[in-house]
Amino acid sequence: MKGKSWRTVVDRLLIESSNGLTLLNTSIAWMPFSLLLLAATGAILTALVHALRRRVRPPESGFLAARPESEVVRGGGLAIVFGLSGLALLWLLRNPGEEAARGTLWVWLIGGGFLAFFSFLDDVRPVSRSVRLALQTFTALIFLSAVFGWPTLELPGLPEVRWGWLGWGLLLLWILGVTNIYSSMDNVGNLAGVQAVVAGLGWAFVGSWAGDSVIFLLGTSLAGLALGFLAYNRWAGPIAMGDTGSAYIGFFLAALPLIAFPRQPQLANPTIWIACGALLVWPFLFDGVYTRILRLRNKSLPGGCETPHLYERLVTGGLPPSSLSVLYGTFALAGWPLVALWLLGVKQALWLSLPILALLSAMLLLFARYRERPDRSKTESDEAVF
Repeated sequence: MKGKSWRTVVDRLLIESSNGLTLLNTSIAWMPFSLLLLAATGAILTALVHALRRRVRPPESGFLAARPESEVVRGGGLAIVFGLSGLALLWLLRNPGEEAARGTLWVWLIGGGFLAFFSFLDDVRPVSRSVRLALQTFTALIFLSAVFGWPTLELPGLPEVRWGWLGWGLLLLWILGVTNIYSSMDNVGNLAGVQAVVAGLGWAFVGSWAGDSVIFLLGTSLAGLALGFLAYNRWAGPIAMGDTGSAYIGFFLAALPLIAFPRQPQLANPTIWIACGALLVWPFLFDGVYTRILRLRNKSLPGGCETPHLYERLVTGGLPPSSLSVLYGTFALAGWPLVALWLLGVKQALWLSLPILALLSAMLLLFARYRERPDRSKTESDEAVF
């Protein structure tokens, strides 16, 4: 009886849906079981990648020469790459009639796999920024070849603005910006992993609200696999996600709004979906854009001592990496109700979002400046609080 009940649960998780065969049930009630299953998968994949990376050491010279800090095991994000790509591929093979998602999903799989491969090589032996940017641009162009474009700017409560071909340039900037910023935020603790959980859960709720099995699958898969990665790091690690995972996740989160909007005829407005994608990762975007503006103002030299990111300033000020991840993850949760306003078509969504994000951004800046005060020595007490 117990075995039959367990098989029933697995069947509900994997194949039941009112719209046909899917990999995960789009009901919120089944999300905990889905996350548990995916987290276990993510932890197992991370353990396998960790064992493989420790056994297979790169040579000391040549193209794949080891990094100077070779004792740090990088490239753990391969577990998320394999898990997320495998689930998406399995969905495509089981749902050949879903024409609304097949084009963008297939191209995302190809482009994401290309990016993950070269990001893994970059984890083994760093490449120059120009080479990395060229590879990311090529990946973005591969994906944009299957996108419908962004011909108009349609914001709630404002007149429509038609910008034609400029929309393609803005989409390219969006994909490159999110990919680069997300990758640059993976230098301390599990910051990128926690943000992946928050953003993935946000997209899962969006998919459930819209009745979209594809968006629900992708969001839940990202959240669950990232949870498994974090759990392995907590109890058996450590292993760094590396550019392999962070650049791949950044590209995925930038591509997801462009996968979602053609599937929703009642809300076929790319501006709203891109706004939702930005709100789910807004702390990363704010940190990345703010830091780059400071670097331009300070005229930092390439490869030199650059202006640190906001999160790096917080850690330098004594904030533990675990507390930093909780802080950014909590701030990212503030984007969830704002996403709901945009999807519900509230005309004041833009004017409500801007002051709230400005206030939260100011709080981050003030907290960073407080932590940088030279006369402050409260590290131990802060560790206890968080």
